[in-house]
Amino acid sequence: MTVSIAIATADFAGPVRNGGVGTALRGLAETLVDAGHKVTVIYANPNYEVGDGEMWRESLGREGIGFQELDYAVLDNVGVPAMAGGGSDPLRSYAVYRHLLENRYDIVHVADYLGIGYYPTLGKRAGLLDCGPIVAQLHGPTAWSMRWSNAPVISPNVLFREAMERGSVQHADAILSPSDYMLSFLREDGWAMPQTVRVIQNVLPKAHSAQAAAGGTAAAGGAVPTLAFFGRLEHRKGLNLFIDALQILQHRAERPFKVLLLGKINDPAYSADMFGLRMSRLDIEWELLDNLNANEALDLLQSTGALAVMPSLSDNIPCTIQECLARGIPFLSTEVGGGAELVAPEDRANCFVPPTAWDVGGALARFVASGGARQRGHIPAAEAARQHADFTRELLEMEAARQRSSVPATPVASDISVCITHRDNPAGLARAIDGFARQTLKPLEIVIGDDHSATPEAQAFLAALPERTDLPFPVRVARSDGARFPAAARNAAAKTARGKWVKFHDDDNVSKPQELDVFSRALAGGSFDLVTCALDFVASDADMAEERAYRRFLFLGDGGAACYIFNVIGDTNFIVDREKFLAAGGFVEDGFLYHAEDWRALVRAKLKGLRIGTVPEALVWYKAEPWRNQTNWRKGDLWGARTRISELVREHHGNEVASLLRLTQGLLFTPTARQAPPPAPAETPPAAPAVPR
Repeated sequence: MTVSIAIATADFAGPVRNGGVGTALRGLAETLVDAGHKVTVIYANPNYEVGDGEMWRESLGREGIGFQELDYAVLDNVGVPAMAGGGSDPLRSYAVYRHLLENRYDIVHVADYLGIGYYPTLGKRAGLLDCGPIVAQLHGPTAWSMRWSNAPVISPNVLFREAMERGSVQHADAILSPSDYMLSFLREDGWAMPQTVRVIQNVLPKAHSAQAAAGGTAAAGGAVPTLAFFGRLEHRKGLNLFIDALQILQHRAERPFKVLLLGKINDPAYSADMFGLRMSRLDIEWELLDNLNANEALDLLQSTGALAVMPSLSDNIPCTIQECLARGIPFLSTEVGGGAELVAPEDRANCFVPPTAWDVGGALARFVASGGARQRGHIPAAEAARQHADFTRELLEMEAARQRSSVPATPVASDISVCITHRDNPAGLARAIDGFARQTLKPLEIVIGDDHSATPEAQAFLAALPERTDLPFPVRVARSDGARFPAAARNAAAKTARGKWVKFHDDDNVSKPQELDVFSRALAGGSFDLVTCALDFVASDADMAEERAYRRFLFLGDGGAACYIFNVIGDTNFIVDREKFLAAGGFVEDGFLYHAEDWRALVRAKLKGLRIGTVPEALVWYKAEPWRNQTNWRKGDLWGARTRISELVREHHGNEVASLLRLTQGLLFTPTARQAPPPAPAETPPAAPAVPR
């Protein structure tokens, strides 16, 4: 049976010169093609280190692998509220989601790094995406890599990325990890995961295997032993540890040796400092070769008989170790991560040492004195390929069972109360009510939270609502006894509502016909207590059509730590478990007309433990003039909004955490930027998002 399988990734061996994630996924693609499946790589990266899209479509096509670039035109006038702080990762994930809307696959593999699977997994949970199981590939999420990195966090996008990576793992249908180690890390770090979790070691690409077969075993060491740092030149990969070990070695070595540095420079400024300052202090012959691809580096290791040194502070299950095993290249690594899972237990002592300069330096000294040992792989490639075949069949059986148990019929009644906030806008309220009358899933009722409307027209309209018989639901009015502002009106409506779920709405917006149906599907799995959605901005009632929206705003739902700096959670247009929301305090009432009542309510719900998700589709028309024409003071009160968020954090986490948040907010937003309006909609399509290195 031929199965259509997609692999969505920003790193793939070929277009990207070298890298563990790309090497592993290239091997996976080839393994699945050899099993008779139709495989397509969704290349979620506008950048190429080698060649271009046309070249790789032809080259990979000859190997039976399809190659699809993302259509970045779908990102025209799409953004997240935090774009000023960097937002390429949400846009990348959204572009993958849009691709999957237009192209159906029986199985979709997504790399965990960069949160590529975030919107696809949420879209599938909401019934928007028709595809088979989505499998999150665990190769190295940001939370894991940053823990052992000396690199500072200088962009809020890192916070978005961490939240998206967690979400893509949590909401995937299955998890595939190349090591037990990475699963243990995620569990200890509190990650939520689906029930289906499998461990299958990576399969090396054929080009690596062919080189290994042609090259045989490594050459004997030369007159001058060679030590080669093999991996990205960064702190987590052990660059500092390696240089510390060399400093020890130069005092202990009884014979000359030379050093090669084989790998990409991850941070030019940081790495240049390491080479220019620290290496210059060592009386050692060394050479930097940062422009080789993986096979060229392996050829060099093999021809020189060098010891490949991979002294990582943390690693998943390095492809570099697999490559050395395949070619018979002696190597030295550290007792961290899952590397030891690749090596037979009786051979591990020969090639793994504790991650200290003394232990690494001692092992290097022994190699210089006597040469290196040979190691044996733990699981052969044929066994891993068989396990991938079994896992593919398991995924197909899972999908067949899901389809047999699914109920395609959409109910005509629901347990959703719609709460519409209103004040002296009867025409807008009429349009809002009409929008819910056209819903594919009708609400249980509509409750109007009226903030003491004063005009005769509004009062007459409200008085007539409970008597209307032309609507498919009852309408009730919760009227305040004085103008107490929107937060109080929303809370009053929610307290009056009878449904299990309340969906909040403002009287100047109009719901799209599928809104309640999509929200109910997103809630059906029981993963969320509160769900937000994207917004389509229109300038007038006449513009409420898909092609007339001038801007689409995406949200992240639970955006992790980022939601305390930017409102990436959602706006008032959300649905929530009524009792849990009111128990958490509902909307914040303090007697003032503040900007960001929605942000404050959503942050408080998060702090009180409500599980928050989002839908990657705009389910409502949000009427607002384009920003270049807005002069509303509330839109410029962003600094005041952030201050009030920090006060919520103070209530929950105390003064020290709140003070750190205020400092972060202050460092990110200059005084002149605080009152600046949001940027105007783009006149030309935005540039494709860059892929962080």
